[in-house]
Amino acid sequence: MSWEPAEKTYHCLRCHDSGKQQGLLCAGNHWCGNCAKRGSHPYDHTYCIPCPCKATNPVYQRYLDKLKADTATYRSKGRSHDAA
Repeated sequence: MSWEPAEKTYHCLRCHDSGKQQGLLCAGNHWCGNCAKRGSHPYDHTYCIPCPCKATNPVYQRYLDKLKADTATYRSKGRSHDAA
């Protein structure tokens, strides 16, 4: 039997260590960045923004380091993400 925590814990409760605050509602007087740029709000919708913790969150930084390492390995084998 392995030990499992009763609840998942996160370094950042705003983004749950994903680097993005999700589920924000663009409605009424609170518009997302795209609607504000366009100057129009066609319909209510959800959106996400970068979380302020991205630069300091150790969990997110480990994810980025792994992603960079995986990309470097992929490219070192002569592959490209652009190749079809």
